[in-house]
Parts: sequence; structure tokens; C-alpha cells
Amino acid sequence: MWQSNAVLQSLMDEFDISIIVPYDTVGIIEKLNLNEKPGKDKIHHVHSIGTVSSNNIKDVIKRLIDTYKECRSILATTNPDYVICVASSIAVPLFIAAKLKKKQTIYIDSITRVEKPSLTGKILDRLHLCNKFYVQWPELDDKYRSSIYKGTII
Repeated sequence: MWQSNAVLQSLMDEFDISIIVPYDTVGIIEKLNLNEKPGKDKIHHVHSIGTVSSNNIKDVIKRLIDTYKECRSILATTNPDYVICVASSIAVPLFIAAKLKKKQTIYIDSITRVEKPSLTGKILDRLHLCNKFYVQWPELDDKYRSSIYKGTII
């Protein structure tokens, strides 16, 4: 969430911002004072996807579907021009919903991903769900088909 906050801070003065975050980040929202900055009415919560393992694949698929429905509803009411996501598994259902509404999508892979691609990044790249896909380390630029390396973004 701190990575998202860095991007958010640079955009808030120039754009009308809405935030979509998993329910399990409520404490972080309060710590970063995000309730006051864009306004409580601009913060939307969705279910998190969680970690994927062979033991819980049915649960993950259910959470993906539930989160997709929540994202679709949020996008219908907020009608954004762009959907930007920083290093979060909710990017998959969010970007599917955004693409179906013909919205521009931008994904920024986690700065903690130095050598190995993230599962979220691999899925987004394989499904061509990003208009722009940024990695923050040159070592990752050739690990995805559509990534862009411009240095550290956050």
C-alpha cells in the first residue's frame, strides 16, 4: 500500500482520484491519512484475492469472481478515464472489468520484485490486460512480454 500511496500523492493534486483497496488494508488507509485526502466517499473496498496454492484454488477462483463483481460495480459508478494499479492481486479482476468498459489500464509491478516476475504480473501480461506495464528493475524487463523499464517509479 505504501507504494500505491507514493503514486497517489503525485496524482492527487491534478486529478479526481478514487481508490480501490482490499478490505484487509483498512488499517493502512488510516495510517496514511487517505480517508481525508481524496475523501471517504472516494475509497472503495473489495475482497482481496490472497495467495494461490494448489490447496485453495477453488477459494481463489471464488474470490476472483467476487472481486470482479465488486470492481465492475465500482467502475460503473466512478467511470474513470484510467485505472492504475500498483503491485496488487486485485489488478487481475479490476483490469478485466476495466477492459470490458474500454478503460486504459496501467500496472506498476512491485519494487520488491527484483529478479522474479510476480504471478499477478505474469497473468496481466499473458492476458494483455495492461495498456502500460511498468517494472522497476532492469532485470525484470525481459521477463515479461510487454513490460517497460523507465527506472524506479516509486
